[in-house]
Amino acid sequence: MTVVFNEAKPADLVEKHAAKLAEKLARDAGGGGEATRSQMRRFYQEYLSVRQRIKSGGQGAYEQNEVAVKMLISKAAYASGRQNVKIPPEFVNWFSENLKAIKSAEDVE
Repeated sequence: MTVVFNEAKPADLVEKHAAKLAEKLARDAGGGGEATRSQMRRFYQEYLSVRQRIKSGGQGAYEQNEVAVKMLISKAAYASGRQNVKIPPEFVNWFSENLKAIKSAEDVE
């Protein structure tokens, strides 16, 4: 279930896609838990922070923040591979695929 951040309306991301993904992740992770939800929120919040820097940074902002975007992929993979961490692989895959689709400042609009 890949939904690219910039290809869906923000309301649709929340209302349709996020709810479906959350249900699937909860099912696959055996209920999830507060730690899992908090970790996933943390990754998404970090994405939003990088996105805001790109949107408000003007010309060249994507290039200045490209490493931060790509680093989020590594951080998610690392976190999911640690012991006692319950970040579902489906979330990591979804998150990574969306981040890999970002190639320019327009992709975070």
